[in-house]
Amino acid sequence: MPDLASDAITEATSVFLNDPSKTRFTDVIMLPYIKRAHRELQIRYHNNGISLLNEVSSTVTIGAGDLTMGVNQPSDMVEPRHLEERASGETTYIDMTQKIWEPDDEQTSHLRYWVWREELIQFLGATEARQVRVYYLKSLSAISATNSPLGILNGLGFIAARAAALAAKFNGQNSGLGESIDNEAAFFLQELIRRGTKTNQGTRTRRKSFRHKLRG
Repeated sequence: MPDLASDAITEATSVFLNDPSKTRFTDVIMLPYIKRAHRELQIRYHNNGISLLNEVSSTVTIGAGDLTMGVNQPSDMVEPRHLEERASGETTYIDMTQKIWEPDDEQTSHLRYWVWREELIQFLGATEARQVRVYYLKSLSAISATNSPLGILNGLGFIAARAAALAAKFNGQNSGLGESIDNEAAFFLQELIRRGTKTNQGTRTRRKSFRHKLRG
């Protein structure tokens, strides 16, 4: 059974905030901090290229002359990493080239280039319809309630500790306790990143130092 936001709240209040009955730190108070810690962990995963958030889109058809992917862009995409294209009916994709800006070239029967600008995948365009596949970093489903799944294997420890630290500092007005709990959060984060980078195949990822304290 996947870990839920409620599990993180229970660990945060019981283990770190000494409030197992949630008299002071209720679910309503804690849920925003769980959301914040969850978003922070996703950002750390994105920045370290953890494969958990790698995704490949279904085939998207780009019409002749179309300059963007438009509404067909993956809704959970944070950042595209690579694009491939093919003609309708073909079975093999060919790589496209990422550019900073759209080249000042004539359109051909192939898209050839793609640009990530204004959070849209943009193209030079092609004279014929092309099928495109996107390799990208995705976001996890947002936490909206206590029964929302965390979506990150073994992420409970970090999310609970980080949420508890934030609650201690900003709701409990106890910065000393918050800093102490943040040390625990840093330990969990370091282990998650270490495990994640070991499972990445064929990718070198530079691990960042986690000796510094986390900041709210």
